[in-house]
Amino acid sequence: METASGLLTVLIAEDDAGIRDSLRTSINWGALGFKVCGEAHNGRVALEMAGTMRPDLMLLDICMPEMDGLEVIRTLSGTGNPPAVVVISGHSEFSFAKEAMRFGASDYLLKPFKISELSDALLKAAAAISVKREKQAYLEETQAQLKIARRVIRDKLLADILEGAVAPAKKLLSEYDITLGATKPVCALVIRHDLRESRLPNESDGGFIGKLIKQCKVCFAPYFNNEAFFCSGFVTVLLEINGDEAGIRKDFHSAMISLKGRIEAETEYTISAGIGEAADLPAQWKDSFSEARTALDARFYYGENSVFLYKDIRPLMDSAWRFPTAQRTQILRGIQSGDEKLLNAGLDGFIGELRKISIHKQAIISIAFSLLFSLYDFAKENKLELNTVFGSSLERFMVLRECETFDDMCREIALLVNDTAKLYNSRPSYNFHIKHAIEYIRENYAQDITLGDVAKSIYVSPSYLSMLFKQETGTTLNNYINKLRVETACELLKDPKVKIYEAALSAGFRDEKYFFPVFKKFMKMTPQEYRAKI
Repeated sequence: METASGLLTVLIAEDDAGIRDSLRTSINWGALGFKVCGEAHNGRVALEMAGTMRPDLMLLDICMPEMDGLEVIRTLSGTGNPPAVVVISGHSEFSFAKEAMRFGASDYLLKPFKISELSDALLKAAAAISVKREKQAYLEETQAQLKIARRVIRDKLLADILEGAVAPAKKLLSEYDITLGATKPVCALVIRHDLRESRLPNESDGGFIGKLIKQCKVCFAPYFNNEAFFCSGFVTVLLEINGDEAGIRKDFHSAMISLKGRIEAETEYTISAGIGEAADLPAQWKDSFSEARTALDARFYYGENSVFLYKDIRPLMDSAWRFPTAQRTQILRGIQSGDEKLLNAGLDGFIGELRKISIHKQAIISIAFSLLFSLYDFAKENKLELNTVFGSSLERFMVLRECETFDDMCREIALLVNDTAKLYNSRPSYNFHIKHAIEYIRENYAQDITLGDVAKSIYVSPSYLSMLFKQETGTTLNNYINKLRVETACELLKDPKVKIYEAALSAGFRDEKYFFPVFKKFMKMTPQEYRAKI
């Protein structure tokens, strides 16, 4: 075994004490890259010392008491990693040399030999040891990479089985040493962290996933034969279960307590988990996986840092629920009438109906989106500034979808309702003539209308309308029309199939060259730049 200084270790095995002393003192071992780690006076001691010291090289005499050198070589050759051997002997018979070389000796020196001959033999042995180590290192690295690759393929196979992409044929499972489910049922467990910023980290915090998978294997191993891997955005564990339900729940509880404690101590994250029902056949694992994910959705309503069993959740999922149409109508009437009491009653009732749905996460999201679309249509019908409430790219829809908990979603719904009400109630109360002028413009801005057309529609002179419009709205009538046309063009440009000139014409611009500077005036960018951003 190589020393800390980088020198190779050598064990001298020679029954003649004088020769041993001479070998130890007459050779400049350090200059040759060696260090004497021990001396043996017979073959049996040499074999024992080789086993404990694991020298890189043995300088070995053939004729020794208790066990000759050839027997030592033969015995060592059967071990996993025998040392290199240089034989020194007084026997010149070719059969001795041939036998020694057959079992791996790198050289055979006849006594008496010159120091230079021994030095050459040692250098030759050192070179052979170096080549052997390089080969061993390459082999070990290759084996490690193959092991990792096999584990990755194995985990991918398990993930594909759970996702229904691959059928779990017995031969395929056997090929990758997957023994789960051979004689016992298996259930799936899915785990995610409780951070609200994102789902389980894939790249930014990949170390967390690795730690969680490792700890899952450690914590469940005392209770269940298991496989832990990453699947569909979740750390997933397949557990082979056996015994009565009470015992299984107790063991699972113990494993989860251990896992939660380890993860919190190591990462400061809390985790939540969902567990599916037992599957008797590998073909049913995907069903248990789907159930586990459904069970984990209960976290949306009941809160984080919890474990949810599909068996416990399922009765709640079978409960009937209805769309809160009356409450939605109450909200819209409350906004329109300015009746805050009616509005709050409708909002409380709407959230109350959502609460009855409890764990139906997707149903809750669908109903919440339906209300959002109703608010959007209401704002559009009443000519409100949509961007003010919903964002220029309807960001509020995404905010609502990404709510991590039921309470978060309820808060966001309340904000959307109140923001819409505030915007509706803050509408400017225009002069009778201007109100009708705006209605005419909104109905006809896509046509080639002029100041005179608008003035004629409300029976006033163009000059009076121009003065009154600027006084009431703070902008010119021409700017107001162009702003409406640009907003329309922006909506049309969101469709990649619509060409820029088509959007301009549909919005009411008759001259494409005029459209570009007007668009840039209001949007601070060209139509091409706007389309690239959306």
